[in-house]
Amino acid sequence: MNGSNDFVLYRIIPKMTAAVEAPQNRHIKIFVLSSGPQFPIDDDEINPLTSMIDKLCHEQDVLFVIAAGNDGDLEPPYDRIQPPADTVNGISVGAYSRANDGMCTKTEYSCNGPGRAGSQVKPDILGFGGSEHDPFYVLAPSSPQTISLDGVCGTSFSAPLVGQNAAMLLHGVNDEAVLRPQTAKALLIHDAAMNGAKCDSTSWGISDDNAENILSCYDYESTIVFNGDITFKTGVMLPVPFPETHSLNGQLDIFWTVVYSSAVVPSSPDEYTLAGTEVYFIPHKHKYDFVKKVGKQVTERRAVDIRDDKLVLSLQRDGWLCNTNNKAKPYKKEIELRNEGKWDTVFRGQKLSNIQSLADPYIHVHALARGDWSRAGVNMGPGRLSYAAVITARVTSKKVDLYNIVRTRWPQLIPVRIRERIAT
Repeated sequence: MNGSNDFVLYRIIPKMTAAVEAPQNRHIKIFVLSSGPQFPIDDDEINPLTSMIDKLCHEQDVLFVIAAGNDGDLEPPYDRIQPPADTVNGISVGAYSRANDGMCTKTEYSCNGPGRAGSQVKPDILGFGGSEHDPFYVLAPSSPQTISLDGVCGTSFSAPLVGQNAAMLLHGVNDEAVLRPQTAKALLIHDAAMNGAKCDSTSWGISDDNAENILSCYDYESTIVFNGDITFKTGVMLPVPFPETHSLNGQLDIFWTVVYSSAVVPSSPDEYTLAGTEVYFIPHKHKYDFVKKVGKQVTERRAVDIRDDKLVLSLQRDGWLCNTNNKAKPYKKEIELRNEGKWDTVFRGQKLSNIQSLADPYIHVHALARGDWSRAGVNMGPGRLSYAAVITARVTSKKVDLYNIVRTRWPQLIPVRIRERIAT
């Protein structure tokens, strides 16, 4: 659609809303939008199409997969992503193509980030969109007796490809509670950032074309998917897939992705999202800070394993006080709190640790609220945050069968696999 025609835009918004909210479409969880206003996003104003999509994603529990736009070869700022690719609750898709040597690179035409407050990293991921030298082939209009292909390119093609993968991820399980639309978003971003080909782009990474690969683990790694709600001003502890007792040596690479869906305020671009998170990596569940004070001044500090009862009692008799869990510093997002991105709906982190320094490691996710949501106690908001998280642990030694070690420790974990291929 031509973005200069506001009349067309305001006509299409209620029609799209009605289609998503229609009772007969409640089973549809993934929607793909390959067209939109053809102009760059404005930091000082939220486009109505963007706010509508964010509202639908949050309230209807759906996921919009949106093309980033094809003006990336223009001069800044006209090369920036186009609405509604600045969605905070959906997922925006740029385009990559393959060079003659097989390397994947972002296409020149694919619009660039950054996004806005609430989702600074944009586009979220890159899908195959083709180029002049590596086209995206589609069926061309022809006579019934012949079949021909046309070579095309554009984010209008990469977005449906990623949308198909999102649908396959949801289709891959029998229980809807295991994978939700936001979980599919988390899995796509997590895999692109952890396994995708690296390229010069502000996105999280290049998305795998095969949904089965996104749900697969090597023997030397294990991934756990989480869904749930967090009451505001509280947190949840998400365990890293790690053996309870072990004699492993070497290093463990830990990756995590946390996403959530937030209510939004279209009239306030700087405070667009009403929820946020602080995320901590806790390497040792049983280590706590003990401090010794003179008045209010801390004079000594040490980390203590609280499973050592004799040591704990000895320290307490000597005037030591147990302070808090020995948390690592919170891992910052692309920009530090506000500037740090604590109100962004996607949070990624990675930590390479010595295995011997770990004991029941976990990721602590703390839920924050502002605006009406921060006044949930007076019935102004929901009082909780719905989130999805993906955590992967990968042993640097490929001889270790971490996957089955974790399955033995947590037999209640359900392997997620593609149930069957959709007929085409």
